[in-house]
Amino acid sequence: MTTAGGLHRTPLNRFFLKLLAVLLIVAAITASVFAVLSFWVAGIRDLDSIGAQLFIAGLAYVVLAQLWAAAAWGVFHLRRWGWFVGLVASLAAVLNGLYRLLQSPTLGPVGAYDLGLWSTTIVATVTVAYALSVFRLFFRRRELTRPTMSGGPP
Repeated sequence: MTTAGGLHRTPLNRFFLKLLAVLLIVAAITASVFAVLSFWVAGIRDLDSIGAQLFIAGLAYVVLAQLWAAAAWGVFHLRRWGWFVGLVASLAAVLNGLYRLLQSPTLGPVGAYDLGLWSTTIVATVTVAYALSVFRLFFRRRELTRPTMSGGPP
């Protein structure tokens, strides 16, 4: 059976796509947890220089969590845009994580921030790898069938 977008719905393909949706949900939950922790620690520090940095990081985690949650919904409903949003959000998280980890010492003055950075970078890397591995399930070409010119069954 094929959907309107050409996505083949076999039980095994659906399993692999649902697994991507679950992985995106885990990524969204991870980012949400560290968003809450960043806001909490920023509130405790009364928004000094490190507190302000944590507050901005919390906002970034919220945006990332929302993108991953929207992508999970799209993938769960077998929408190609869900795969694309999940891949772009995960790539952005990986690139940001690698950049930030190269710029700052590991577990610096704010260990929770670095722990969140490591966690989201690892989850995003796994998500990118898995999203690329199921690429062909979303973008498989449909076989075109030509209608026969005969008027009826043979």
